[in-house]
Amino acid sequence: MRSWDHQSHNAWNSSRNILRELLVFSLSVVNENVSLVVSRQVLSLVTAKLTHLPDPVSKDISHFALEKVQPRVISFEEQVAAIRQHLAGIYEKVQDWREAASILVGIPLETGQKQYSVDYKLETYLKIARLYLEDDDPVQAEAYINRASLLQAESKNEQLQIYYKVCYARVLDYRRKFIEAAQRYNELSYRGVIAESERMTALKNALICTILAAAGKIVVTGSLLKIVASQSCYIYFFPRSTILEHAVIEHNLLSASKLYNNITFQELGSLLEIPPHRAEKIASQMISEGRMSGHIDQIDGIVYFESRKEMWNWDRSIQSLCGQVNQIVERIASVAPEWMAKVMEEEMTP
Repeated sequence: MRSWDHQSHNAWNSSRNILRELLVFSLSVVNENVSLVVSRQVLSLVTAKLTHLPDPVSKDISHFALEKVQPRVISFEEQVAAIRQHLAGIYEKVQDWREAASILVGIPLETGQKQYSVDYKLETYLKIARLYLEDDDPVQAEAYINRASLLQAESKNEQLQIYYKVCYARVLDYRRKFIEAAQRYNELSYRGVIAESERMTALKNALICTILAAAGKIVVTGSLLKIVASQSCYIYFFPRSTILEHAVIEHNLLSASKLYNNITFQELGSLLEIPPHRAEKIASQMISEGRMSGHIDQIDGIVYFESRKEMWNWDRSIQSLCGQVNQIVERIASVAPEWMAKVMEEEMTP
């Protein structure tokens, strides 16, 4: 068994050495003394052969070729771009997302001499954005989505348009811009060219983002609710998702404010299945941010809920009552000034 492994290893190394020697010979043609037309043809042939080699060998040769061609990279932009696309695919297979993205970033889509098509540039930018998303780097992903957004209006390719919308929705999702992400996912769920399973995934993502959006700041579109009502849409959440848990608590608290005029911290905590002090903190934050109307009596440990209209009516009623009391006092003072003076003196005396 060991002998067989040893022979296989030797054969592998021998194959790699032969390929490397062949590549050195081919790249020797790619120097300034050889016609540029011939050099490009030779490098194109080498590039075409890369897809037929085992990935480890193809990866080594690709890196070797990129290194040797670098001094004259402007003259071989088309070949270098093809090598980088192939090499990025190899890294993507082993889920080395960041390295795959870095390889594609090296293609001079805007600064080179070659005029790339709109679709080619758009697809490459979207690939880079997707790879950074897979690597949990929404900041870099957003940078390339922004570049793609400048091109997507010029493209007539429907698949790329959908690809762009998916990537853009995911970037918004990662950046916790849940309202915008929900709208984008919802739009995707209507696209008939998308497979039914993918449309349902988009719809589920739209619902999740809707829930994750801060309570009191969102309006769920009627169309989204109609889709949910008309289809079997089951969503399973991770039980320890802090963001989701907090969002659900806020939504439940907002619902409670519509049902109760007031409630104690203890009862509110029991209703939301959280400790009373946490219920007080969340209610206080929502009231201070203007996402829920009400006020808190910390002495008695009670939250009072009011709508903005009710608060306005309450203020007007207090103002009116105070005005009426002042009128009564003024009339008493005019009818019995001596008695009024005596009462005021008694009130001022400790």
